[in-house]
Amino acid sequence: MHPIPLLFHALDYTTDAGTTLRAWRVRVEVEFVRQGGLHVPHRCLFDSGSPFSVIPYSLWHAQKLEWTPLGTQLTETVSGLSDRDASLWMGMPCTLGETTVFLVDVAARIRTGPHRLLAKFVQKRFPRRLSKLETMRIVGLNFLAENGIGLRWVSTSGGLTGLLVVP
Repeated sequence: MHPIPLLFHALDYTTDAGTTLRAWRVRVEVEFVRQGGLHVPHRCLFDSGSPFSVIPYSLWHAQKLEWTPLGTQLTETVSGLSDRDASLWMGMPCTLGETTVFLVDVAARIRTGPHRLLAKFVQKRFPRRLSKLETMRIVGLNFLAENGIGLRWVSTSGGLTGLLVVP
């Protein structure tokens, strides 16, 4: 088993009513594979509430990532209902696809993989007013299930620690 650390970041806010709130983000270090086999490191948001991973246009297009399109529509197998949201992310058109990634523990110099990443590949750049979304590289919950990766997460006196356990 290979433990890959999750990177936790907290931001403190104060509401207009004077209440202090703490928001948490979890990230993981990954390497994507470019055409020609070169590995490209990126820190990705790990979002356990996201059913699919998300790769913004600027990442896959500018970095010339290797990926395989799988379609633009999803139909739920049992009900036969179409999932219209599957082809969108934050209102932008997407193609469902797959690519290969490696998980990285930078401090220990450990790389695991290759791992299959199913994702929504955003098909065009966000407009300038939403350009921050171009930096949102998301690893969704399906990534763990697809690759048999475990998740360990502990709350410790106001903080969080955790790791991905790769078989």
